[in-house]
This record gives sequence, structure tokens and C-alpha cells, in this order.
Amino acid sequence: LHDALPISEDKGVGLEDLPMAEIQQFSAVFQADIYDYISIDKCVAARCTPGGPALPAMESALKQAAGWLQENVVNNINSNADK
Repeated sequence: LHDALPISEDKGVGLEDLPMAEIQQFSAVFQADIYDYISIDKCVAARCTPGGPALPAMESALKQAAGWLQENVVNNINSNADK
């Protein structure tokens, strides 16, 4: 299905918006259930690794960044304000 990316880009649509006939140009094994797997929401949700765009990964990164900011910025501001 990777070969379909240039077609979807040329048309200005996502893979999930390509008609089945165009997707099947790449393999006749693709059926209508392919749309369940290529939606942008499903693809994003599946990328749960650190740095990935899935919600759990983003929540973890934000929590880590907030801790770093607290430790390295806020605490330094507070320390300098006490002087």
C-alpha cells in the first residue's frame, strides 16, 4: 500500500479516501476492511512508542517535559527570587 502514497498525495487526499479500485491496483488481496487499518486516527493511535504521536506517548512526553521544566526552570526562578 506504500506505493499508493504518491497517488493520494497527487490527489491531495489521504489513503483512506482513495477508491477501492485504486487501492486494488497494488494488490487484489485488499478488501473493504483495509479502510479500518489505514485511517489516520488508527495509524496515529498505533504509534505508542516514545516520541510517537499516540495519546499515551504524548501524555508521557508532556509529563516528562513538565517535570524537567519544574526542576530546571521554575526552581531556578524561585531560587533567584529568594536572593
